[in-house]
Amino acid sequence: MGIEVNWDNEAKTIITYVYEGRWTLQDFDNARLEAAKLEETVTHRVDVIVDVRKSSLVPTGTISRGKQVITTTPVSHPQEGMAVIVGAGPLVRSIYDVVNKVYPEIVRRRGFRFARSLDEAHSLIAQEVEGRASSPA
Repeated sequence: MGIEVNWDNEAKTIITYVYEGRWTLQDFDNARLEAAKLEETVTHRVDVIVDVRKSSLVPTGTISRGKQVITTTPVSHPQEGMAVIVGAGPLVRSIYDVVNKVYPEIVRRRGFRFARSLDEAHSLIAQEVEGRASSPA
């Protein structure tokens, strides 16, 4: 169990983190490093899907690391775009709410969204990409 990190598509525009069972903050740190390695192989923006549908527990210390988690490299990698969290239960949403209240500018800049399914996550990312393409530079 733990966290698996992979490209979601052949175009390498989305990275997917899949959380399964119990995981540790070390697993989380390792996954972030793996994602950074993937992002370094491309020059375009990369959006993220975080699939927590099969995750069983959030490790102790997760809330206290909230700011570090959303502000430090590789999570704040210059090429990283929005993050869509799939299958978040009440605890994950509560952690998000706390971090959003304490660091709203960071959460807003990172573009976090929630989805119930992978299809919905892909749809949200597609809408964001379309919006980016139609925005004046």
